[in-house]
Amino acid sequence: LLVAVPSVSAQEAIERRIDDDVWTTWADRTLVKLLPVNIYRTLRESFEAFEYIGRVGEWSFVRRHALRVSGALVMRAMHGKLRARAGIAPDVDERAELLRQLDLWAEAIGKKPFNGGAAPALSDLVVFGYLRSVASLTTGRAARAANPTVAAWYDRMEAEIDAAVASSSSSS
Repeated sequence: LLVAVPSVSAQEAIERRIDDDVWTTWADRTLVKLLPVNIYRTLRESFEAFEYIGRVGEWSFVRRHALRVSGALVMRAMHGKLRARAGIAPDVDERAELLRQLDLWAEAIGKKPFNGGAAPALSDLVVFGYLRSVASLTTGRAARAANPTVAAWYDRMEAEIDAAVASSSSSS
């Protein structure tokens, strides 16, 4: 996703595109694997992740709670396999690894509003989508609390998305 900026040379545009591809790939291969490992890392967090079952669906009270409990227990039991799939060594804390990876994302953003510069690039949208999926969970709150750069970037992305949705709604 290239943003048309008159002062950007062809070389700079290519470099931005490559950087965007690198970070999009990072999100799809690394970040996305770290999120499940983190949201199911404790039984409490696993139950928290399955809380949405109580708010969605047309299931009976008993079925809703059975699904929530069984889902949370199964995913907590799968935690070791999720760690292995994410490539996390047994002696590495999964939350610390997530935060370390988000530090890398913060370094990529630097002082720019977005990884894409003045406007979000595809990598911004992909990373935002993944983080938004866990925003209401302990993992999402911890990610934003641990890194002010990521938190500020997340807030800017949320504002951009909200503005785009509002603009799209008003033009319909």
